[in-house]
Amino acid sequence: MVLIATLCAPTRVALTRLVARRGMTALVCFDGAAAVAAGRAQRSELRAAILDADLPSMSGPEVARALRDEVGPLPVLILAPSDPMALSDLAGPDTDELGSIDAWLARLTLAPSLDRHLAPAAALALEDAGF
Repeated sequence: MVLIATLCAPTRVALTRLVARRGMTALVCFDGAAAVAAGRAQRSELRAAILDADLPSMSGPEVARALRDEVGPLPVLILAPSDPMALSDLAGPDTDELGSIDAWLARLTLAPSLDRHLAPAAALALEDAGF
């Protein structure tokens, strides 16, 4: 299961499809505090998280730290807009960005026994992602 927390509807849809294509289930949240609660509730199934940098109630990095404290070490991808002034909720990630995210997910599915202690956090810039 991959926790996805983003406000951008097209990004949610695209990420959910990528996660499903990799044979995993997406757990979707719109708010930082809800993401932490969902991660806590699904801790035994949770394998990774993809988080917006800016979420209501808690930022993506704050959610990542809270998940680490409550769930344990977890691979986390933080989506950061390359243009902080981008306000469009229509674009979502482009093909190259989706390819990068898919490659990150592939590493999770290729290594089901991935040592969560060794999985690094990463940031990916998403242009016009509706942050």
